[in-house]
Amino acid sequence: MRNIVIFGLLMIFGCAEESPSSDAVSPVIPAPGEVNDSGGVEEDADQTGEMDAEDDVSVVEDDTEWGENVDISAPEDVQEAMDSEEQAQEDASLPDGEDVVGGDDSQEGDVEESDAAEGEEGGESPDGEEEDTQVTYPPNPSIKLNHLQGLGTHNSYHKKPTFADIIYQWDYEHLPLDEQMGKQGIRQFELDVYYDESNGTFDVYHIAVIDQEVTCGSIVECIQVIKNWSDAHLAHHPFVVLVELKTDFSDSLAMEILDNLDAALLSVWPVDRLVTPDLVQGEYDSVRDAIAEEGWPSIDDVRGRGLFVLHAGGEYAGAYTEGGTTTEGRVMFPDAYGNLDHAYAAVHSMNDPIGGLESIQNVVSAGHIVRTRSDSNSDEPNAGDYSRYEAALESGAHFISTDYPGEPYGAEWAVNIPGGTPSRCNPISALEDCFSEGVEQGQLEP
Repeated sequence: MRNIVIFGLLMIFGCAEESPSSDAVSPVIPAPGEVNDSGGVEEDADQTGEMDAEDDVSVVEDDTEWGENVDISAPEDVQEAMDSEEQAQEDASLPDGEDVVGGDDSQEGDVEESDAAEGEEGGESPDGEEEDTQVTYPPNPSIKLNHLQGLGTHNSYHKKPTFADIIYQWDYEHLPLDEQMGKQGIRQFELDVYYDESNGTFDVYHIAVIDQEVTCGSIVECIQVIKNWSDAHLAHHPFVVLVELKTDFSDSLAMEILDNLDAALLSVWPVDRLVTPDLVQGEYDSVRDAIAEEGWPSIDDVRGRGLFVLHAGGEYAGAYTEGGTTTEGRVMFPDAYGNLDHAYAAVHSMNDPIGGLESIQNVVSAGHIVRTRSDSNSDEPNAGDYSRYEAALESGAHFISTDYPGEPYGAEWAVNIPGGTPSRCNPISALEDCFSEGVEQGQLEP
């Protein structure tokens, strides 16, 4: 009986920690949500306190990293570092039998010799033995940031807590962020942050005390891990980080919190290594107008960069945008949650790819970037059900977030991007001349 009572208290406490404050909806900015099939608003799970569940799933690990051995043009601000990396790679010979991973048509992403793209190098060595080849692909400036589809993780920092054996929703664990990028091809993260008013910093964890095990403990530490990997692999397409602000809204502290959050991000990532609202907006009146008229930047122009999203609606979004009117000077894109009417609308969390399939496709077709989820509350892994994952792929959402990254349809429930290198051309928004290696060239497989 005592165990049952303790378990009940834990569940109540956990749900209470995840629930939004009573003032979560701004009178200026509509509450976050997405339009459901009946025309109503379906609230985002991360904002409503829906408890996410995860099973313990083995992760396929590999010593190689996505994004290595690339030969793709990059913007001038990172070309020098890329040239240095490429020279180091040229100086090292590859072991016999290595192949280049890539290609759109293969589930595993392998490139057949006959399918190698123009620019393949290789042949016979002076002694008559066939040399290993490295397939390279020319840049394609017509491939824009909203033409990709990549894999993300939910609660990307999370490690199993002490109570994971009795609270199965927390019984999952992610690799460190840089290993997710290199070994699993992850290009979208989610970080829960809590403001420490005493020193103006931001801690990263799920729920205080009972679910606080992490791979990185602060926003600065977490994004530094990402940047270290990025600095060594500057040809990657921009990654996205959802910064979920969990501190209750307060009129007296809101601007301090938001300004300090921007400053924390800039303490690690310089503006010229970011995709910011100002960069996308240019000379237009709003980010939304710029996307409608010009679209997103070419991927080749923003390689090696990061894009941050304020994953908090209601009053935080209103304060961050001066009542929804401007993002000038801001580091993050406010999450628009499927609402195309916001002047700042550009990036959207829309987490139900089955019930919200049509809504997601409408937002993708408008040129905006969408993150959805392939699993939630461990329902899909427990049932061995891939229908939500398949709907997520079909929806055209640009980032599919999961608690179980890996090869799909294996002995354990896990998902990836079919034919990705590690990302692929988006099934809805990409142009006909898009090829996945132009989004991001693959990895060498031992």
